[in-house]
Amino acid sequence: MGQISDDRLLKIERVRSAIISFLKRIGYEVEDEADFEELLPIINGVDKNALLRSFLDGTFVGEYIDDEITTLRGGAFSYIYGLAKIEIPRVTYLPGAFANNIYLNTFFVSNATSFGGQAMCYFGSKKGVILRKWLWANTYQNGISYNYSTPVLDLQFKGVSTTAPTTDQCIIYGTGLSTVILRSNGVCRIGSVSTIRSNIQEIYVPQSLINEYLTATNWSAVENIANRLKPIEGSKYESLTWYEEEENQNGSN
Repeated sequence: MGQISDDRLLKIERVRSAIISFLKRIGYEVEDEADFEELLPIINGVDKNALLRSFLDGTFVGEYIDDEITTLRGGAFSYIYGLAKIEIPRVTYLPGAFANNIYLNTFFVSNATSFGGQAMCYFGSKKGVILRKWLWANTYQNGISYNYSTPVLDLQFKGVSTTAPTTDQCIIYGTGLSTVILRSNGVCRIGSVSTIRSNIQEIYVPQSLINEYLTATNWSAVENIANRLKPIEGSKYESLTWYEEEENQNGSN
């Protein structure tokens, strides 16, 4: 038998790792070192409809990662308390009530650019809410609200709108929210001083925009705004993947 090349061995290892990752996501306990001989009977025993049923009855436990799905129905993830992570990079619109009454153990990440009404209501995440390619003005009433246990909101904007959301749009009511990161090429307008709640201690913006925020409409009247504004550059949030780096550091400790 010919010798297997290093490149082929690497591909085989990637397949093995992907299988283990998938089995863990759907609730199977699998050792990281499990070989194909150990994995095969587990794979053969997987109930093909188990994932669908667990979503329908709200008993799903684990991570939901899907880089192919592009559309969600309203309430898609609501009341599924066992969810630890949602990663749906190709979904661009989050419909109303799509993730209500859930608490993710790690973090939420999406490339959605807009929301339906109360899309993320009574929602929480230990690591934070990370949204990329977002449009500030495309959040419907209370699109992100009542996030009692979300410490960080990280928004990277596709563009800054000339229209400010009103106070009942995009208000973050969560008493647990302490840090907001606004990655944009211009000042993000706010409809009222009350949009920035007192529990938000740190607001990270590009260094070049800090002076503009200090004098911008409504921002200038936010209590203690000069001390709450921080430059993104040089901070732990400068990297777009700060949450992954933090997770890797915690895993190595």
